[in-house]
Amino acid sequence: INTYTLYGDVNNDGLADGRDVMRLDIYLAGTITLSDQEKKNADVNADSKINKTDYDLLYKYLLTEHNGNIPSTPLS
Repeated sequence: INTYTLYGDVNNDGLADGRDVMRLDIYLAGTITLSDQEKKNADVNADSKINKTDYDLLYKYLLTEHNGNIPSTPLS
C-alpha cells in the first residue's frame, strides 16, 4: 500500500472519474475484489468502511466537474 491515499482513484490510474465510480459500484455489488491500495482509495470519507456512502460522495464530487482531479482530503 502506498503511503499516500488518492481519494476516489479506485482503479489507480491517477484520476478520479466515472471509471472509478463504476468500479466502486461493481465492488459494492460483490462482483469484484479490490486490491489493498484500491480499497484505501475507495474509502473516500476515511471512515475505515467502503460502502454506499463512499459511492455517493464520489459520484457527487464528480458531478461538480472536477475534471479528474483527485481530492487531497477525505470527502464529506
